[in-house]
Amino acid sequence: MDRHPIFIGVTRSFWSAVATLALMTEMGEPVVRAVVTLAAGVFGGDANALTEWTMTVLPIVTLILAMQQRSGAARPYTLDPRAVK
Repeated sequence: MDRHPIFIGVTRSFWSAVATLALMTEMGEPVVRAVVTLAAGVFGGDANALTEWTMTVLPIVTLILAMQQRSGAARPYTLDPRAVK
């Protein structure tokens, strides 16, 4: 099994966490509101309440995305870009 470190900047979990962190900012709320409004139109529901709920649960979703694929067989992360192969 390959256990050499992997550069964190090329991992899906890193970029998923970065994207959700960007959505948690005030500038990300309009994006969340637009997506939730489209979903509310298709599935029904109050877009304002769903947007508030989405912004509330976004931090835990970020944690889950950041920790995905970090089981016992996962390779360790490194900040050294030379680890890209």
